[in-house]
Amino acid sequence: MPKSLYAHLKNHLREVKALHNKDINEGFGSVELPYALQRKYPYATKEFIWQSVFLATTRYFDKVNKTEKDIICMKVHYKEK
Repeated sequence: MPKSLYAHLKNHLREVKALHNKDINEGFGSVELPYALQRKYPYATKEFIWQSVFLATTRYFDKVNKTEKDIICMKVHYKEK
């Protein structure tokens, strides 16, 4: 990764972490993990380390678990100078 992007990525991660903390406080912010990991680490689904770096702007409803989850989206948005 070019060094010129380090500061942009660092700022983006700060924003994602702030949004994640807000989601957690509102009762959301969990992600899907493979079954064995979810069973071994039951609280990991809400830890920041497992969150997606590039988030969507909406949530989805998990019909199996009857919970609203964050959508993982690999669309990158950045501002050009």
